[in-house]
Amino acid sequence: MKKIWPVILIIAIIFAISLPISVSYALWQQQSEASLNVEVSPPENVAYWNESLKGIIFVGLNVSKEQTDDIESIKYFAVVGYDHIVDKLEIPNEYSIVIGDEEKTFPVIKIMYPPSDPNFLMFQNGAEYNGDVYKQILKNNFIIEELVLNERLERIENGVFSGCTNLKKITAFGVDDIEFGELSFAACEKLEEIDTERKIRATPVFLESIFINCSNLDLSSISITDPDVAEEP
Repeated sequence: MKKIWPVILIIAIIFAISLPISVSYALWQQQSEASLNVEVSPPENVAYWNESLKGIIFVGLNVSKEQTDDIESIKYFAVVGYDHIVDKLEIPNEYSIVIGDEEKTFPVIKIMYPPSDPNFLMFQNGAEYNGDVYKQILKNNFIIEELVLNERLERIENGVFSGCTNLKKITAFGVDDIEFGELSFAACEKLEEIDTERKIRATPVFLESIFINCSNLDLSSISITDPDVAEEP
């Protein structure tokens, strides 16, 4: 009997030590699971919340619609990158930044490649962007499945969305003609629908170069404004 007591004592000590650890682990596990289930809600009094907006990277454009590093000369914005996991990319009508103590809002009119200078002034979430934009360009993006273009957007530059292999649908709001650069949607192999009342400004041959290797897209369903054909008076 005397030999059993030390064994019982050791077991009791081990149990006393392990109990707080087990309780702590259980609490940690509950907290971890709770943190994974937190739902992020849009701000109050917002009719519609664009979930992709926080991941869009913008550059300012001057009055000539060229990229500018001078914050005072910004008159428009262009989208140059995207680093979010939301698969529906919605290009907003306008974007706001603070200049001095004043908030300025300008229309978003282009989608293009980022500036060649990595220190060029760019924006994300209303503040200066300091990441590596060349790792976040739109070309070869495999997250985006749907692209929504605002009614003010005028042009998508050459090759910008080429190789977006999961892109399935493009929706373009508005009625004015829109320009897509050469190869702008090349090799988007799952692209099968373009939902818009807008016409693409292109010749039939150039239209093929915009959507080359988009085997699921019926080009005959796309309305174009052929610049080589004179408009009737």
